[in-house]
Amino acid sequence: MGDDGLRELPRPPRRVPPGAESGTTRTRTAIEARPGRPQQSRPPARPPRAWYLLPLLLAVLLAGAGTGWLVRERADRFDLGEIRDEAGPAVVRVRASSCSGTGLATGLLIDDTRVLTMGSVLTGPVSVAIETADGRVRPVRVDGIDKAGVAKLEVLGDPLGIRPVPLAETTPADGLDVPVLGYVDGRQDIDLYGITPGGGADLAGITSRLPPDAAGSPVLDRQGRAIGLLTQPSATGTRAVGLDVLREFKSGSRRVDFAPRPEDCTEAKGPQAPVVPVLDGPNGEQAEEAQRLLGDYLTALNRHDEERVHDLFTGYLEEDDGQSIANLTKRYRMQYTFGAVIRNVQEEENGARVQMTHTSLKQPTPDTGNLYCLRYDIAYDLDRVDGELRIANVAPARTNERSWRPCTTD
Repeated sequence: MGDDGLRELPRPPRRVPPGAESGTTRTRTAIEARPGRPQQSRPPARPPRAWYLLPLLLAVLLAGAGTGWLVRERADRFDLGEIRDEAGPAVVRVRASSCSGTGLATGLLIDDTRVLTMGSVLTGPVSVAIETADGRVRPVRVDGIDKAGVAKLEVLGDPLGIRPVPLAETTPADGLDVPVLGYVDGRQDIDLYGITPGGGADLAGITSRLPPDAAGSPVLDRQGRAIGLLTQPSATGTRAVGLDVLREFKSGSRRVDFAPRPEDCTEAKGPQAPVVPVLDGPNGEQAEEAQRLLGDYLTALNRHDEERVHDLFTGYLEEDDGQSIANLTKRYRMQYTFGAVIRNVQEEENGARVQMTHTSLKQPTPDTGNLYCLRYDIAYDLDRVDGELRIANVAPARTNERSWRPCTTD
């Protein structure tokens, strides 16, 4: 190969030394390193998340229990059934024979010997008793009625041993529904009602009208503590006294005035609703017929309906001077009977012999003292006349025993 051939071979590319003039054209060759991507700066490292602080934060929130949402939520949790079970024994029925003829209300035991109720049911009281939720009856003395219409009663006889309802420290906020526990149609009932708190001693009222026998019912907070007592019904609801009044009665500082029975009061009545004796054991058609007859009889006595009483007997009232209609009228003119229970019905040839117990409130007399609340155990001989049962005779249920005992013991 000649020199001309060598001259035709391609020459290697010329290196451009570093630092050449800026005008020099730089050509990339196969042995140069390719330019890499520009290096990006890394963000600063985040501090570790403090998950372990959450239990500590929750503990701090719970420590401030007074205003925390969690505590408020727990405070709103309540059960009406539990409140009734706890407070119910200290809520009693008030039964009265009075000149006004009202005589049925609810009452609140503030201790083992004192009861508060609505005073208007005791206008001209002749004889008054309370009945506990478990059926015990005690006569009471009316100590007086305060300016707000609350009556204070003193329980007589053996101690009841019932824990009173505690008083609340404050009245709940306006607009919060609260429990009212009282007697409605003969049984204890509890429900929520709105309150409109007033100033000082007054709860302006319950925003619903309640049945008459609920008068004297305690108003409770959601923990079952007393915050008031129902007094007077009105067109828009039922008024209630508040905590200040209850505290004064509890301490004994509340003033009451006793209104004596009017001199022209010649008869006293209790509630006028029909009496229906309870059948405790007996059953069948004859027991139900005896129940209707004796219920009709006690209802007529409570209403002082002499003619009806006469019609329910077989005629011996006219024959026996001691049981004449005139003497019967005089004896029951100041009486109110309740709590009738038929214990036994024994079928006879022309009728039946029935044992019935009941409680009667009578007019106190000097010789009986406080024995104006009596519990009777009586046998009624019933004869069938013209196809219907009538009362033929009334006697003590047990031989050689008197038919009554005082309500002061169980």
